[in-house]
Amino acid sequence: MEVVVSELEEVHAEDLDSFLKEDADTLLYSSHAYLSLLKDYLKCSIKLLLVYKNEKIIASFPLAFTSGKLGTVCNSLPFYGSNGSMTVSSSLLEADKLNCYSLLLQKALNVIKDNKSIASTFITNPLQTGSNEYLKSQFKYDFKDERIGQITYLNADKNNIEQSLLQLFDDPRPRNIRKAIKSGITVSADTIENQLKFLYDVHHANITAIGGIPKELEFFQKIGAHFNVENCKVYVGYFENRPVAALLLFYFNKTVEYFTPAVVESFRSMQPTSLIVFEAMKDAIRQGYDKWNWGGTWLSQGGVYDFKKKWGATDKRYYYYTQVYKKEIVSENKDFLISSYPNFYLVPFNQLLT
Repeated sequence: MEVVVSELEEVHAEDLDSFLKEDADTLLYSSHAYLSLLKDYLKCSIKLLLVYKNEKIIASFPLAFTSGKLGTVCNSLPFYGSNGSMTVSSSLLEADKLNCYSLLLQKALNVIKDNKSIASTFITNPLQTGSNEYLKSQFKYDFKDERIGQITYLNADKNNIEQSLLQLFDDPRPRNIRKAIKSGITVSADTIENQLKFLYDVHHANITAIGGIPKELEFFQKIGAHFNVENCKVYVGYFENRPVAALLLFYFNKTVEYFTPAVVESFRSMQPTSLIVFEAMKDAIRQGYDKWNWGGTWLSQGGVYDFKKKWGATDKRYYYYTQVYKKEIVSENKDFLISSYPNFYLVPFNQLLT
């Protein structure tokens, strides 16, 4: 076996995604469509490290590169909570899996060196313990950062979806759902194109109100070029035919990705988001999805963690493994690194000297 290094556009989407879907635990972030969106939006270079057997992909490792004021940085993967890391065919013997991990890691380090990178970060998939354990034991990282992934397993009785789902949730979620219904909230699914302006405007207002950095309009505008109505939906909550909340969802393999929620502040008390999530989960179960990925939560985000936990979420830890090749990075300040390398991860900010 050997690793082939390909530019993203050289790899057929069907070949990559068919391989990924052989494992029920692969996520959106390694898919061809999402990688294409990252390349388009971030203007970064994406190289796919692939292992073939009998002309069939048996392992993959996506690497994204960007250039900034200090040099080149590598992430697998950049942007909000984008898990990358290595995927190896679950059908392989254990010895062959380990061989693939070893080949991919060594090739990745060589490619990173060839690109004269100043830092690299590998972000693990919270559902795939194999690559996580391999990197933990074999990768000589300088820094390790941790997130809590939270997954709701949609183990509902298909003959009684609504009631069995409600039994997964902790109070006050069932109460929130009933309140939204009683308040007159209705929910329907739509396309990103139809709801782009509302979703962006309300998301921007929500995030800036808490001092955060909202996703840019350009990101939402580019989604439609890479995703269709089957793998990207916006669920909208209405009150008296007026949109008051929205939720952007991506679909890949067996998992729904909770990506961008937005709610008009004056309607928040009506709990439209709770009803949106409930209706979207019911639809997902009918369509054969069995996992709802709430995304990563920082260890310090107690309120966010509790919100997701009450939806019946199970904790799945994942990690950021970082190597630094230019030690001066830790002498820079946080604002400089964010502005110089937007949407890329360099080092944990608590490790900076300034």
